[in-house]
Amino acid sequence: MLWGSERGTVTAEIAIGIPAILGVVGVGLGALRWGMDAVMAVAVAAESAVEIGRGTNLDDIASRLNRASESAAWTITTANGTVCVEGLVTAPLGFLPPIAISRCAST
Repeated sequence: MLWGSERGTVTAEIAIGIPAILGVVGVGLGALRWGMDAVMAVAVAAESAVEIGRGTNLDDIASRLNRASESAAWTITTANGTVCVEGLVTAPLGFLPPIAISRCAST
């Protein structure tokens, strides 16, 4: 019993396979970027906390934080001789939780 020609099956497999591979690569690159943003945010938060402890202007630090990591929401708190810089790095995909960062320094 002949079912007909199998012409076009490779084309169909490629038409399904290539977008799937590109999707996986895209998600991987997005996760890599998210991790890089988190590492950068930790470094900037630590530097900023130390500089605030040394007496640098809070407005200058806030603008540097926003320029350094655009995907993070920053807060600066000072209490009892300690300054803390906290941030939330949002995930590229909505179902993932944000990465919380907190770095503190003594004044």
